[in-house]
Amino acid sequence: MSIRINEDEEDSPLLAGVYSDATSAALQNESNSSVSINRSPADEIYRWKSIRLCYLTFFISSLGFSICLSSIWPYLQQVDTESNEAFLGWVVAAFSLGQLIASPILGLLFNVMKQARIPILISLVISLFGSALYAYVHIFPTNRRFVLLVSRFVIGLGAGNGAVIRSFVSGATTVAERTEVMAKVSICQSLGFIVGPAVQAVFTLLSYPGPVHGAALQINMYTSAGLLSFLMAIGNIVLIAVFFKEFFFETDTMDRSLANPASINSDAAEQLQHQQTDSQTKPDTLAALICIFTFCVLFFNFSTLETIMTPLSQVMFAWNKEQASLYNGIALAVCGFISMVSFISIRCWTKILTENDLIVAALTLTFAAFMLLTPWVGLPAPLSSYFIVNGTASDGSAGLPIRVEDHSGGCSPALPWCYRVPAVKLPLAILAIAVHSVGYPIAIVLAPSVLTKILGQIRQGVWMGLLTGGGSLARCIGPIVVSLLFSGYGPQASFLTSSGLVLLSLIAVVAFAKRLVPFDVYRMRRMRLGGYGTYAEI
Repeated sequence: MSIRINEDEEDSPLLAGVYSDATSAALQNESNSSVSINRSPADEIYRWKSIRLCYLTFFISSLGFSICLSSIWPYLQQVDTESNEAFLGWVVAAFSLGQLIASPILGLLFNVMKQARIPILISLVISLFGSALYAYVHIFPTNRRFVLLVSRFVIGLGAGNGAVIRSFVSGATTVAERTEVMAKVSICQSLGFIVGPAVQAVFTLLSYPGPVHGAALQINMYTSAGLLSFLMAIGNIVLIAVFFKEFFFETDTMDRSLANPASINSDAAEQLQHQQTDSQTKPDTLAALICIFTFCVLFFNFSTLETIMTPLSQVMFAWNKEQASLYNGIALAVCGFISMVSFISIRCWTKILTENDLIVAALTLTFAAFMLLTPWVGLPAPLSSYFIVNGTASDGSAGLPIRVEDHSGGCSPALPWCYRVPAVKLPLAILAIAVHSVGYPIAIVLAPSVLTKILGQIRQGVWMGLLTGGGSLARCIGPIVVSLLFSGYGPQASFLTSSGLVLLSLIAVVAFAKRLVPFDVYRMRRMRLGGYGTYAEI
């Protein structure tokens, strides 16, 4: 089902202060003209039902990623005793790698088929298979750790539907609706990240080997995550197959202006007609890439905190493993609440500030958060209570060999930077995480929202595939890079790298702010300049 609508683009706060006089006059004339929307009340019901199904699908996809994070290491050790920490890294990264590969492919399929239902159903079937494989690793006699890795990779392939969902949502909403709807998409994604570990915590009550441990079916604290994901995928498939309807809005404001170029500028009529085909189809590539780069930087930095906060707290605050798990869990819950409030507040903020201004403010907060986390001056981090003697971990008081994993918190003397890097201050760390929890949600919502407006009312599958795939790539390489920097050079190198990336993104957004405008405005400018304007002129 395709719906065609004339939109008043000037309602969008993204456009504030960016129109030329000619462009403003043209769009104002169009906004005063009659609006014809060929849709019935029943269409509206099905449109919003389809959008809400996208919310649910995104939530389930995120849940599939997070529900296994806290239990995947003991599960890996349980199914294959030859597993080690290095292999765990590959298992965790397999999900994002699968998502990275599938996102552009499913996005391209969305563009070619001109529908979202089939690509979404394909992704859900893939997730179904991956979840079943995760729950039935035990049936394989050998190489179970590789089976577990493949299962996470396959689940990641299914999670590539994020590109299709964002493309459908951008095409099924008006410009006025899009920011709020995109915010809800991100809220559902965040809810999946928050609920997943909580569900896994409940599953620990099943223990191991659990109430059911036959050859055909095992239900325990590890397999229950895969079984739940399997059941949710089945329900999701049924809902999409039965209730999901295709919708696509198109703007014809500019089309009618092109049909009557004199309504824009009589002197430029001939130029507008000459440039109609070229200007009508090509969005501003540079502006789109800036949004994608910003999105990737945000995911990279999120993975930075996700990866090193626990070891950082053990090193800097001398917390043992139990304290680090407890206090970081509490901090994660509080940050999740702050992020939810920040998500909900976006709609109010967009009535006061432009989306560009909000992105700049959010990136500034993110930059400040990482600068606060970076240790600058003060005493070195407290040393741990064990030290290495001839490769053996020994207790500092008794001089007896102990297991390394049993030591109390603190900075290991084996780390080359322990004696020279200042300690991170706990109050500053708390403040930094809170500030990041305010800035990150705003930027992560508005970057894709602005991108959809830059691209216009086109099939955005490939672009959304690049967006989602780029985020997955950042989430793959982020933990690897940050872990290497942290172990080799300390938290200063890790956080300054993150700060530098945020600063680079902030500079790009500020420098090209006039380019971050909806497609119709960009197209009008190009036509006004005869299609040959320089970047500075556009």
